[in-house]
Amino acid sequence: MGVGPSYALSASLAVVVDYAFDVATKRTMSRPPGVPVENVLKEVKKAWRKNGFKVYRGVAPKTVEFAVSYMATGLVAGAFASLGL
Repeated sequence: MGVGPSYALSASLAVVVDYAFDVATKRTMSRPPGVPVENVLKEVKKAWRKNGFKVYRGVAPKTVEFAVSYMATGLVAGAFASLGL
């Protein structure tokens, strides 16, 4: 596997692994000031209990976005490395 696809695959996997935590963090950040916030792990557990796999709604477009971005990053990094930069 080349550098570009390797970066893309790694980014895609990272998005899927991180997605539930990202959603939970955004939910806690959207609360008004002064409203108590649980820690992120408890928020993730609450989201899973309430929604199950629906927590991952929206993960596909975000995965594609990061895959494309990191593939470009990997291709540029590979090109610079081959030039000795």
